[in-house]
Amino acid sequence: MKSIFLSSYFTEVKDLFAQYVSENKGKKVVTFIPTAANPEEVKFHVHTDMKSLEEIGFRVETIDISVQDEETIAKQIAKNDYLFVSGGNTFYLLQEMKKKKVDAMIREFIAKGKTYIGSSAGSVVLSKNIGYIEKMDDTSMAAELVNYDSIGMIDFFILPHYTCEPFAEVADEVYKEYKGKIDIRPITNKQAIVSLNNEYVVVQSEVAND
Repeated sequence: MKSIFLSSYFTEVKDLFAQYVSENKGKKVVTFIPTAANPEEVKFHVHTDMKSLEEIGFRVETIDISVQDEETIAKQIAKNDYLFVSGGNTFYLLQEMKKKKVDAMIREFIAKGKTYIGSSAGSVVLSKNIGYIEKMDDTSMAAELVNYDSIGMIDFFILPHYTCEPFAEVADEVYKEYKGKIDIRPITNKQAIVSLNNEYVVVQSEVAND
């Protein structure tokens, strides 16, 4: 059974994640991939997400897949029962994943029943193709990316930051463009999509959106 938790901004839904994995009795150690933020000027979410994981009892082990070699990355991903892929530029993230075959590593990781946590770009890459998100991210940051075929472990297309600034306008444009054409599922920063009994459901923080 798949164990998947997909968010727009993990810090806003950390308590939902704590509830989601509350029955897991294994070691709370998570491999954290911050790579998507490398080309971005705004990176605060990486630090807040790491802090949020620590606040709910996880030990965080970070690895930048753009820097480490394929063997080192494979060992680190296989080592723990939790894998967190942070936000940033989705196209750059997928480019770096393909260079080191991390997309295949993630498929194997999820197939083993381990828990995948995505935040923004980290959620989007789990779909089968990321082309639909072009308006939200700068594709020029991934000049070596040949195509937009992605990990493909979910059969829908998650749209992060829906109605949330500074992405509200562009997220709405993407939603209107693709609604009815693909199975696009928008979530706010206070929501997450989780795998539950072989289905995917939206869960929401009790705290109202700002």
